[in-house]
Amino acid sequence: MSKTTAAITPLLGLLALAACDSAGSDGEPGADNACLPDPDIAIECTDEGDCPAYDCRCADGTSGLTFGPCVDGTCTASTGYECERDCANRGGVDHASTLPNPTVVGSQACTDWCARLVAESARLGCGGIERCPLYSDCDIGEGECSATARERLACMAETAVFTCDADGVLQVDADCRPSASCDDDPCLR
Repeated sequence: MSKTTAAITPLLGLLALAACDSAGSDGEPGADNACLPDPDIAIECTDEGDCPAYDCRCADGTSGLTFGPCVDGTCTASTGYECERDCANRGGVDHASTLPNPTVVGSQACTDWCARLVAESARLGCGGIERCPLYSDCDIGEGECSATARERLACMAETAVFTCDADGVLQVDADCRPSASCDDDPCLR
């Protein structure tokens, strides 16, 4: 995709369409229960891994994440091209999300998890994780809400066991089953 095409559809415009309540329990904007990136802040990036994640499902049933492109140091909205590229040899696109996945990026739980992930990768010398993939690691998963996602991340930051496999890939083992209530949580997914 050309830089011009990507720049035409800035991430900020799409995010403004479906942001959940961005005031947390402390009433501050951008507090823990914000579920989409703040539409008023441009997200800086060095590559697409720094950008919000979008769901992508191919016609053969495989699914995964694509990321909004990083253009000139700023994330832009996904145009679906990334999903089309990933599904080219899988029967085409069944569904490409037009809105980024909700997250708890900016919460203390996300910050703590990311710090632990990067530190353990460095300590063990495997995985090569120099910066946390925020928008995939701190997402609100299917069946979760912001409260359960934060609880899961806090548990992982405290209890996860990190090892390296034979290929030098970082392995994370954690048994975290959140029980927080999702009642009145605007970010139920």
